[in-house]
Amino acid sequence: MKKIIIIAVMLSFVSALSFAAKSTYVVTDHRLNYVKIKEVKESVAESRNMNHPAEISEAQMRGILSSIKLSRRNLIGKGEEKDLLVFNEPSVNFLAPALVKAFRDATPKDEVVFSYLVKDPIFILRNDRINIADLWVSNNELHIKFQKLYAKVTGDIDKKGNFGRAVANAQGLRLDFELGAGQKMGIDDPEELVVDLNHNFSEQEELVAVTTTNKSGASGKKTAADKSENTVIVPADNSTADENPSVEQRLIKLEQLKKDKLITSKEYNEKRKEILKDL
Repeated sequence: MKKIIIIAVMLSFVSALSFAAKSTYVVTDHRLNYVKIKEVKESVAESRNMNHPAEISEAQMRGILSSIKLSRRNLIGKGEEKDLLVFNEPSVNFLAPALVKAFRDATPKDEVVFSYLVKDPIFILRNDRINIADLWVSNNELHIKFQKLYAKVTGDIDKKGNFGRAVANAQGLRLDFELGAGQKMGIDDPEELVVDLNHNFSEQEELVAVTTTNKSGASGKKTAADKSENTVIVPADNSTADENPSVEQRLIKLEQLKKDKLITSKEYNEKRKEILKDL
């Protein structure tokens, strides 16, 4: 009997070792940002019906990433007007071309995986958020299954060796997506977004791109307003806030951040002391 049990355990162990996922990095900064191709088990590939390799234009991929938004009711306090994008411009610039190449090189047994740390400071407070997801194409739909969705990263991530611990401890906020045209939720997973590749996201990205100006007045991309011959110039930093807020304004903003639970009590107390030193 003991021999039978030992043999069964050994066979199970050999079976587990028989599949060792192979990963190929398309791009990486050797820190928290990367895109890679990863082999999955044959059963997973079949259940997903993955159609790889897949051709997606870079303009379409940029439009897809730029269109993914979080529901405002989950994150933003009263008085806020903007939609909260999951991917900012630097992350789109990093991910889009690498994802296009990854899907072009993927086999029917490969998924695409990305990780990107979004640095989005609030007022004068550090606010690092990480997005990690598995992606695959099936029946002309792009599936984006998030492992970490806009999860807050704390600790000293600039120190070498802290990356793995920081990612493991990154906490999400049980967020909902604000679905747009060509988007729907996965059937079983609240953090799986399904994107219709027949929808023209590249055109959508062109319409939402803002006009930027340099000091000489030269303009950059055109906005939807430009399409109707009414050019609206937006400052390059996209900010209308006072560049030098008063101590009172900073304290009011800090109170609001605490009320909206966007900062911890410790962060609140430390920043309040810092602001009061300017009195």
